[in-house]
Amino acid sequence: MLQGFPSHWTEVRIGDILRYLDEQVVFNDTAEYITITVKRRHGGLEARERLFGHEIKTKKQYRLHPGAFIISRVQCWHAAFAIVPNDIPENMIASQNYDQFEISPIVDKRFFWWLSHSPQFIETVRSSASGVVVEKLVFNRDAWLQKTISIPAIDEQRQIALRIDAIAAKLENAQAIKKNIEAELNQVLMATYHQIANGAERKPLSEVAPLYRRPAEVSVERNYPQIAVRSFGRGTFHKSDLDGAEITWQKPYQVKTGDILISNIKAWEGAIAVVNNNDDGRYGSHRYLTCVPVPNIATSHFVCFHLLTPEGMLAIGEASPGSADRNRTLGTKALMQISIPVPSFEKQLWFDELCTKVNALRELQSQSQEELDALLPSVLDRAFKGEV
Repeated sequence: MLQGFPSHWTEVRIGDILRYLDEQVVFNDTAEYITITVKRRHGGLEARERLFGHEIKTKKQYRLHPGAFIISRVQCWHAAFAIVPNDIPENMIASQNYDQFEISPIVDKRFFWWLSHSPQFIETVRSSASGVVVEKLVFNRDAWLQKTISIPAIDEQRQIALRIDAIAAKLENAQAIKKNIEAELNQVLMATYHQIANGAERKPLSEVAPLYRRPAEVSVERNYPQIAVRSFGRGTFHKSDLDGAEITWQKPYQVKTGDILISNIKAWEGAIAVVNNNDDGRYGSHRYLTCVPVPNIATSHFVCFHLLTPEGMLAIGEASPGSADRNRTLGTKALMQISIPVPSFEKQLWFDELCTKVNALRELQSQSQEELDALLPSVLDRAFKGEV
């Protein structure tokens, strides 16, 4: 009996409950086909691109089978699994980077889907992959089909699946409520921003929050706690300390609470944030620009919020030339010329207070998100111990 499963479950060879499917597609050069990808961490199957038959270079493609279990051969370590939907378009195809399996009638498909989330199942896949490093491990189908897994009788499978589905539906509903709350918070901030920004005097960023950098005096005997900024306006985060002895061409710069921190290579993607109290004194790499609001003229949260509005992001994009995303570097001169609305300082302070309250609510949302994220794995763990 495999460790972790209830003792009354039956150990079966995976190849006895799954049958490999390899129906290759015969292409029509003038017909359109939809390629797919399977997302990591049970993220599901989604369309990738539409191509005519003559545009598909790799001709070894396979028809997708509704209800089949599909594994990404090159992302198997990251649980890139899915069940092919029943309403899949007939012209949707999978490359040779994916393996599909028909699920035996002795296994309930919903139960099997949830079973694929279990650590025991994931380990059967990972231990069947070969390669030198994790990111380059490739799934070995034949080796996997010889491994074993434990399952209960079909009636018990269906009962377990129904219970997990019911709990998962409640969690999904909770997630939807959280998204609605986040959308409402954004609407409140945007409405308030427009209320005080519309018709306000405008000045270039150089007169509102000019560039100000604090280069570190690097010592080989100390470490430098790092800070970075997430894209899409999702705030700051902390990186591991930078060892002074390892600093060569990098030039760390210190940040202070209230700085507006901007990634000069990801600004076009919304990597802009206000440095908070928990970030004070950390160091950003030379890739980060710090803008400091002029006292009694502008506030950090208001200026940062403007830069993340559609108008602000358009200006940031224009100030970040380049032919490829990774080469789009924000120009400091162009950044300083971006036009910023400057309502009265009192109104900006009012906006900042609202941002503080919204951020406090978001922090509570984040904590509840962590709890929600932990619930489903906990439920699955109990289910596959026979406790659900």
